[in-house]
Order: sequence, then C-alpha cells, then structure tokens
Amino acid sequence: MNVEILKELLKIESAECTICEKGEKILEEFEYYDLGEYDMILMDVQMPVVNGYEVTMAIRRSSYELEKTIPIIFMTANAFSEDIQHSLALGINAPV
Repeated sequence: MNVEILKELLKIESAECTICEKGEKILEEFEYYDLGEYDMILMDVQMPVVNGYEVTMAIRRSSYELEKTIPIIFMTANAFSEDIQHSLALGINAPV
C-alpha cells in the first residue's frame, strides 16, 4: 500500500503517524523518542538499508520493556506460511 494512502486512512481515524522511509530511520526514532510516545509500529518488511526483520530484532532486544512489547505489524506481500511463521518468531504481532 502506498504510504500516502495509508497516511490518509490513518488521518481519517484521527491517528497520528510518523513516516520513516528506511528501517534505520525507525531505529533512530526509537533512540530519541519518549517512552509511550508510540502505540504501535506498522512497517513494511522490505525497506532499504535495514529491513523490517532487522528492525524487529533490534526493537525486541531493547533494554526498555515498552519497546520489547510495543505491537509491531508487518505490511507485506509475503503471504507464504513460512514467511508468516518466521515473522512471528522474530516478534511481530501480526502480518497484514
């Protein structure tokens, strides 16, 4: 799904969002955010530089409990059972 469409859908629901085009940007955001600032992470699996799998592993290894438990939802075209199982094993909460 196009980022702009997703942004508009979230806006309709009065949800605020931070757009990060690259996985490394997500990790940077998490380095400097206030605990509890984000309610969830909705991200693509395939991102440049650092992919969604790597981002998920880094977040789940965090020393902060809120980061370890923040819901992570993957937006992915990888609908094969083994891809979904791999994602869940890494710590995502759901694929879309």
